[in-house]
Amino acid sequence: MNTSENNSGNEMTKIEFPCLYPIKVIVKNEVGIKDDILKVFQISNINIITFSEKESKNSNYMSFSFDIMANSEKQLQELFFDLKKNPNIKMVL
Repeated sequence: MNTSENNSGNEMTKIEFPCLYPIKVIVKNEVGIKDDILKVFQISNINIITFSEKESKNSNYMSFSFDIMANSEKQLQELFFDLKKNPNIKMVL
């Protein structure tokens, strides 16, 4: 990774692409939600390297963790936008 300084003197981190990029999706636990999320990655032609899922204590929510091969900032922005279209998705990190 490269770092560059902004005007205030603080360091900002710049991502070099392509790179392995982690994404976490937190959703309301609904039937078919996993398929809906995976479909977004498939349609976006995103290469998922690792994937895991975890159910909340009371089974109301699920969290999905992905490591993807990201090719550009634009690709990540579009992926986040497409994921957030689903009303059952509460957070994308």
